[in-house]
Amino acid sequence: MSVQQYYIVHADLAQLRAPLDDPIMRGFAARQDEINSQAERMPGFVIQPVLADQGKVFNGDMSLSVSVWEEIERLEQFVSNQRHAQLLSRPEEWFVSNDYPPYVLFWAPAEGKLTESEIKKRFELLHEGGPSTLAFTFERRFTVEAMLTAALKNYERQSLV
Repeated sequence: MSVQQYYIVHADLAQLRAPLDDPIMRGFAARQDEINSQAERMPGFVIQPVLADQGKVFNGDMSLSVSVWEEIERLEQFVSNQRHAQLLSRPEEWFVSNDYPPYVLFWAPAEGKLTESEIKKRFELLHEGGPSTLAFTFERRFTVEAMLTAALKNYERQSLV
């Protein structure tokens, strides 16, 4: 049995129409618990981490949800699951539209500790530069090997300077 060195991180970010305890957000709050519970029962789910600096980076009207998975295919099965889609079928009721990416995917060391600051950086990378080995989407995804190769090439370029 091999030890997995990297996991896929899925982070969702949405600007809320109102605070979570507001009556108009009740439906979203109930669905959020149900979605989290559904994810935890899926094959390939690792953890929904508590972030080291949770609540300190994004402003209070943002909802950040993070889950960690063994492989992107298992995560994609969960996200494309009919029940998951049904639970989030009317996002305009709870979220304000903006031009920021609604989610980001990235590879993280299995032994690492995720922070909200790091996740914000990944959203910014995706927003500013599009998909890359450091921040990507289901439509334009990268493997762990591609990420490591890009990191090595970047290191070699920096060493030559």
